[in-house]
Amino acid sequence: MLRNFIGGKMMNIDRAQVLPHSDEMEMACLGSVLVNGNEMFREVKSVLKPHHFYQEKHQIIFKEMNNLFSKNDPINTVTLIENLKNNELIKKCDGSYYRAIRI
Repeated sequence: MLRNFIGGKMMNIDRAQVLPHSDEMEMACLGSVLVNGNEMFREVKSVLKPHHFYQEKHQIIFKEMNNLFSKNDPINTVTLIENLKNNELIKKCDGSYYRAIRI
């Protein structure tokens, strides 16, 4: 718990409050990599790291994209889904990879 002065009163603030984020922007970023492949990922990874994604499932997808990239494997829908399945991470992604693919 944090204490914060709000409207003239001390209020307790729960650390579990949702931080500002945009699921749509995270999915758009991941989707752009899937559409444009390794060259796009090279640019994106120079700016973003897994911890920049709010959703854990998006962090996982980004990490798996990085794994593919570091092995010089193509980053696309098929390779990403297979990589997630092989590493038993597909369930943790909660189907978000499908939404990312559609973008």
